[in-house]
Amino acid sequence: MGCGNIKTADILDVAIVTPANILIQRKNYNTGRVDKAIAIGNSSFIYRDSSYTYIGFGDTPEIYLEYFQGDIFDSYNLPDQSATTSEFLSPLRMSAKGSGSTSGLQRCGRHSLRNTEDFAKNYQIYFYKNHN
Repeated sequence: MGCGNIKTADILDVAIVTPANILIQRKNYNTGRVDKAIAIGNSSFIYRDSSYTYIGFGDTPEIYLEYFQGDIFDSYNLPDQSATTSEFLSPLRMSAKGSGSTSGLQRCGRHSLRNTEDFAKNYQIYFYKNHN
């Protein structure tokens, strides 16, 4: 699973490779406060909540799910949160929302709906399946 700019669809900005059984694990996560994602190896962490609302991954176990913005852990304590300019955000986080008025990819690396013009038009989430 990963994401990237549709203009360069063969190059993902950020991605994670994991067995499907890890990807589909669901857990109840808190919104509006720091929580811990599921570890994959020793450097990647993934989350998918039980209500099918959020899915994503990052390079730290900590996540901060905000209803309209997805995971904003690395910016929740900054004044503009995910509207924070991209140089302050981790390049190794992806967040998407599966339901509601703000569904779809919300963040791809340092780019988000709130800090990148035409983000929803230019970025998308990708899922790949190994056919072996």
